[in-house]
Amino acid sequence: MASDLPGALAPLLTPQGHLRLAAEAELPALPATVHERILTAFSRDAGHGLLQLGAVEVGSILPPAFAWWRDFAAHYVTALCTTTEAAEFTIAAPDDAALGAMIASAPPMTGGEYLTPAVLATLWAGLDAALRAELAASDQSLQEFLKALHPAWNLVGRVYFNLAENRQDLDAPFAFLATYTRRGCPPAATRSTCRSSVRWRSMRAAPTRHAAAVTAAAGAARRGTVRLAA
Repeated sequence: MASDLPGALAPLLTPQGHLRLAAEAELPALPATVHERILTAFSRDAGHGLLQLGAVEVGSILPPAFAWWRDFAAHYVTALCTTTEAAEFTIAAPDDAALGAMIASAPPMTGGEYLTPAVLATLWAGLDAALRAELAASDQSLQEFLKALHPAWNLVGRVYFNLAENRQDLDAPFAFLATYTRRGCPPAATRSTCRSSVRWRSMRAAPTRHAAAVTAAAGAARRGTVRLAA
């Protein structure tokens, strides 16, 4: 497959909004294994190509144009990580304002002038279709499938609780510490810059009340909308 487009690769967006690959002599070549993986995925269709970029190549060093498409696809995969294991799930495309903000951050690329929210929404749908086809063929659960693509996706959307000592308050000597990876993080979803911590300072209330509070806070943490109260 790699011999079909030897040398450096670059994404190309056609006037009709189709995402393709093209040879680009002026760019440095990708590592051979990365080149092969990306070329093989895009040879199927743009949806599978985006799935490869956003779900598998999260740790690969890519040129700016490829990295931008990876970030776009990773928004889908990150949202997917926070869904349940239900047979049916819906990953809605970002609204026009969010897609417009993505377009405004796009680096120079061939066909960049054809980027519109409608084009990105169509490519999002193709990515969704590719994911569903691959998931069905894998005979795995959603979380198992994502973890097989890249271990980083096993952490996104999870909330971890720890009991910590609170030496500053003798009346409430313990504190809950919650660490979670926020929805919408960039592709390297396990980087510490993408993690947030929340501390509940008071342990005066009965354990059952704290259990209820922690359960409620877990849902808020996943949404990135935690509110703290002493």
